[in-house]
Amino acid sequence: MAKLVDIIGDVMATLWYDVQPECVICFGREGPVCPTCREIYFLPETARCPGCGKIMVQRDPDHRESCHPEGVCLDCREGRGPESLAKVTALGHFHGGWRDFIHKVKYRRNPQLLTLVADEASRWAIQNLPVPDIITAAPMHVEKIRERGFNQAEVLASLLAWNLTVPYRPLLRREAQNVPQMGLDRQGRLENLAEAIRLHSACQNGGDLRGRVCWLVDDVTTTGATLEQSARTLLAGGAREVYGFCLGAAMAIHG
Repeated sequence: MAKLVDIIGDVMATLWYDVQPECVICFGREGPVCPTCREIYFLPETARCPGCGKIMVQRDPDHRESCHPEGVCLDCREGRGPESLAKVTALGHFHGGWRDFIHKVKYRRNPQLLTLVADEASRWAIQNLPVPDIITAAPMHVEKIRERGFNQAEVLASLLAWNLTVPYRPLLRREAQNVPQMGLDRQGRLENLAEAIRLHSACQNGGDLRGRVCWLVDDVTTTGATLEQSARTLLAGGAREVYGFCLGAAMAIHG
């Protein structure tokens, strides 16, 4: 926990004192995210699937009238999306320069870069999700945190909480998994996570969660398995509703 506090302190210092004249995605002018990259990657006028947060696309322009009336994607309609979250939204499409930015944060140990998109993320989240009582993050196993030095979801969740003046709590912990998630299908990931994501022992009496609206934050959503199992754990711990927010998501077929 002390390590996380140190990271957040460094991130806050960067937020106040660093100036970012360049776009973090294309490195052109008008940073931190230029209007062109905002349109290409954040797609502000494009709907997200409320079930899984993926960016909605039409399968075929001729099928517009066949779109599902609730506006969910084909995967969610066929039971392949998270079911325990009231809604999920993502800031942008996880590809190209936006994917490169997120990978730079995660794999090149640059958590401070998240400060440069914290305002964009906060605006999008509060426009698309109800005001939370509490914000938490998808957990990372302690060995992975030692290897990387931080959990990017925790840094992002803390920045959102700071911007919105909402409490941040590290409610979840991740046990060792039987096998790595990479390469597993959605059902395999869910089974692999079933016993891996737990409430922190200090939260198991439900005091931090009971009756509360909770935002669950992660960097990227793919199959939705981590969001789903994390949300199940939060609801079992007493949360009234859980909403998901991610920086990036894939495209999904609508209709």
